Amino acid sequence: MLNTLNANPFVAVLVSLLVTGLIGAVIYRVFLIRVRGMEISEIIASYAIALAILEGLRWGGFKGMTYTLPVFIEGSLTIAGISVDYQRILCVVIGAALVGGLWLFTRFTRV
Repeated sequence: MLNTLNANPFVAVLVSLLVTGLIGAVIYRVFLIRVRGMEISEIIASYAIALAILEGLRWGGFKGMTYTLPVFIEGSLTIAGISVDYQRILCVVIGAALVGGLWLFTRFTRV
């Protein structure tokens, strides 16, 4: 509304809140009320609805922002013909060290 219709920001916020609330109410009345009380089914249905909305928007030509993390370690290593950058390798090593540390902590401490 702000960009396309050049609406007042206050009016745009109010209208977007109303439209979002109405969409949420329709989704609840049509889909989620059927699985009310079944916690896992509510989570799965909510996720499926959100995924369907996102894919529908993508199919309609609406593309979101592409966000990439900044590179903090330059370079890459070729493993079995696949180029893997150093920061991904570092993330795997740190993750494995954390899992190992947590395992040692839970195995050999009384906490």
